Amino acid sequence: MKDAVEKMILMGINLYLYWGALQDMKERTIQNSYLGIGEIAGVIFNIVMIVAGNFSLKNRMLALLPGILFLIMAAITKEKIGHGDGMILWVLGNFLDIEELWYILQGALLLLMIFSVLLLCTKKAFHNCQIPFLPFLWMSQTILWGISYV
Repeated sequence: MKDAVEKMILMGINLYLYWGALQDMKERTIQNSYLGIGEIAGVIFNIVMIVAGNFSLKNRMLALLPGILFLIMAAITKEKIGHGDGMILWVLGNFLDIEELWYILQGALLLLMIFSVLLLCTKKAFHNCQIPFLPFLWMSQTILWGISYV
């Protein structure tokens, strides 16, 4: 039963990231309504975890840390790193533990780096080009989800 619930949560996260990735690529922004849906779902999820006795405040706070750091970086860089990217990591931190989130974030940054180098080498972009981050989070989560079932 627990495995089925975990799979459903991961599928929900994957669909949520996919929906956001499409929005981020098309509009170059993440709508507040999209973020609100994730936050409301995260609050409900954490309430259920508290009631079920599977909630650790320490683990949840650690999982929210990447989102907080990205929000700080967004403020420092005047939105060179988008506010929405930090909010998405905050939403993911409501559902995933720090280890899972760290792997997804590392994978996304690696994929983004490869993509950026390819763009620069082919002269399709310059150093100040803005690239949406959410598609790379979605790809990373999808790859890691696939690897976990092999």
